[in-house]
Amino acid sequence: MEKKITLLVALFLFTSLLSKCHRTNAVVNCAEEDRDALLQFKAAIAKDPAGILSSWNGDTNCCNWNGVTCQNKTGRVVHLILSEDNNNNSVYLSGTMSHSIFSLPFLQQLIIYNMKNISGSIPSSISHLSFLTHLTLANNKLTGSIPSSITLLSHLQFLILEGNLLTGYIPKNIGNLSELAGLSLHGNRLSGSIPASIGSLSKLQWMELDNNLLSGSIPDSISGLASISSLDISNNFLSGTIPSSLGNLSFLASLQASNNRLQGEIPSSMALLNSSLNKLKLDNNQLQGYIPESFVEMINVYDLDLSRNRLTGNIPPFSISSSFMAFSLFNNSLTGTIPPSFGTMSRLLSLTLSYNKLTGVIPASFGQSSRIEILSMSNNKLTGHIPNSLGQMPYLQYLDLSNNNLKGPIPKLPILYNLFGLNLARNRLSGPLPELYNNSLDYLDLSYNNLQLSTIPKWIVGTSFANLRLASCGISIRLNDWKPRGPEHYTALDLSDNRITGNLSDIFSELTALQYVKLSNNQLGGNIPSSITKLKSLEVLDLSVNRLKGMIPEDVLQLKNLKEFNVSYNHLCGKIPDKKPLNSFPASAYSHNQCLCGSPLPVCSHH
Repeated sequence: MEKKITLLVALFLFTSLLSKCHRTNAVVNCAEEDRDALLQFKAAIAKDPAGILSSWNGDTNCCNWNGVTCQNKTGRVVHLILSEDNNNNSVYLSGTMSHSIFSLPFLQQLIIYNMKNISGSIPSSISHLSFLTHLTLANNKLTGSIPSSITLLSHLQFLILEGNLLTGYIPKNIGNLSELAGLSLHGNRLSGSIPASIGSLSKLQWMELDNNLLSGSIPDSISGLASISSLDISNNFLSGTIPSSLGNLSFLASLQASNNRLQGEIPSSMALLNSSLNKLKLDNNQLQGYIPESFVEMINVYDLDLSRNRLTGNIPPFSISSSFMAFSLFNNSLTGTIPPSFGTMSRLLSLTLSYNKLTGVIPASFGQSSRIEILSMSNNKLTGHIPNSLGQMPYLQYLDLSNNNLKGPIPKLPILYNLFGLNLARNRLSGPLPELYNNSLDYLDLSYNNLQLSTIPKWIVGTSFANLRLASCGISIRLNDWKPRGPEHYTALDLSDNRITGNLSDIFSELTALQYVKLSNNQLGGNIPSSITKLKSLEVLDLSVNRLKGMIPEDVLQLKNLKEFNVSYNHLCGKIPDKKPLNSFPASAYSHNQCLCGSPLPVCSHH
């Protein structure tokens, strides 16, 4: 949306410059009352670090001031455009928006865009700007409500108030703005319902109401938006059903209604938009029922997201000629098998089907799709082997097949040069582990399969991971002998449920960036070393069910980010340090040790 606004502002800036360049040779002086109004605006600005208003001098012609354009013959101000780049965090103007600028009666374009720190409100006197065609007061800190008088601006074509702190309702009679082509109110704190009159905006081409506090249902009158091509009502509290009349919006290319409370079924009439629709995002609602079979006709959609709903039934057999680039159905209750057509869609880059109840095998057709980058099918009921064809996808970056019932060996993955994440955890995979020499691999999880690795393979030791999880992989090494490449890159390590011996001194001294450590249910001995203080970002530490002895050192108190801690079932002794974070964990985190005492365990005896 910001890119759209930036382009619009650039267009109006260009138009304004052209109008200045085509002035006659006669010097046109601005009207005195307009100059005074502009100077009042400047006077209310406390800081101007970029010098935007530096040319606004009371002794000069205001028609030559930065951002100001005058009508050639009369010298009345017709354009006021103060716009800055949104690609950095700079604050351009700080102060209050003086209401004086709303007394410029011939103003056609008023754009105060991305000043970041201009406060104030929009006055009801805005209705006096009867010639106004473009109003942008975006990315500032304006408060208050949108005055109902704004609906009297009968020539208004663009109303852009996004990125402020506006409250209250969308004006009930907003449908009176019959010339409106663009409406953006997103990123405010507007509440109430979407007015039914909005359906009267037959010339409206895009509408952005997302990221507010809107509630109520989507009005049926929305079918009156005959020219609409982009509609975003996501991130609100809208409820009710999706009107079937949306299928009548023949120019609609993008519909985003994510993160609301919409219920009921997805109307099959949406398929009537098969020639225009290219983006449909209805994720994170409470939608039920089946995915309409008619959706297979929507071959121009490149981004479909129906995830995090309550959809049931099978995935329709979408055509191999579909234009999908991103397809997401994760976290529903879908059943049946995965259509093989997904594997042959030539444009598909991302497919996420995780957290459903899908059964059957992974189609071998996926190897024919050379462009897929993200493939996630975790937390289903998939069976059979991992097809060898998955190793023929050179652009694959992330593969997640975890939490299924897959069995057999892990296939060779010889050409997955771009793979940075591989999660095959919690299946029934067995056999030898193929080598995967890949400088891009950053995340690997092979935990809880039927693998018996005995040692950590050389190719894993030689890969600089950020996240390595090999829980219950039959590893029988001495921890001090493991010297991973790039230890400073490791942020997560899980070697739980193995037969690992040794002590913790080296790993805490070398893997200093660790945030997540699980080494439970091994045969580790020795003390908890003072080098643990080097793990300054540590959030999770599970050392339970080992053979650790000695006391819990006071050094652990320096781990201010620690949120989870477990040393139960060891041979630790002594008083638990009674300070945060250690005194915030439950008794179960310390239970079944030799003689630990003190809160949250019983008090220590003194004999």
